[in-house]
Amino acid sequence: MDRPRYLPISDYGIIGDLHTAALVSRMGSIDWMCVPRFDSPSIFGKLLDADKGGALWVEVEGGFIPDSRRYLPGTNILQTNLSSPHGRLRITDFMVVRERQQTLEHDHVMVRLLEAPDADLKASVHLDARF
Repeated sequence: MDRPRYLPISDYGIIGDLHTAALVSRMGSIDWMCVPRFDSPSIFGKLLDADKGGALWVEVEGGFIPDSRRYLPGTNILQTNLSSPHGRLRITDFMVVRERQQTLEHDHVMVRLLEAPDADLKASVHLDARF
């Protein structure tokens, strides 16, 4: 499936760490993220400008269609499932939330895990950060 230029806001899930957040589309792309804080400039801004905004996205050999998405119960962990002719790809996204911060600076850690539990898929991850 081709990546659409723009998606409705209802097609996004959110992950965050209490200092900043990212919007993850049903297509598995991260189309909005600002760091280190909510009011910082974006590094991914495809949500607002498909040509100049930047994003982090996945391509699967043979193409894919969005299948399902859910938050793991009681967490800020978002799982997005994509179906391809060769099987299913599960993308797990979250940001690490620290209990206590000892300094004024906050370490931001975003985790993205790609799994194909029932298939041998070939996928690639594309990073187009903009500053």
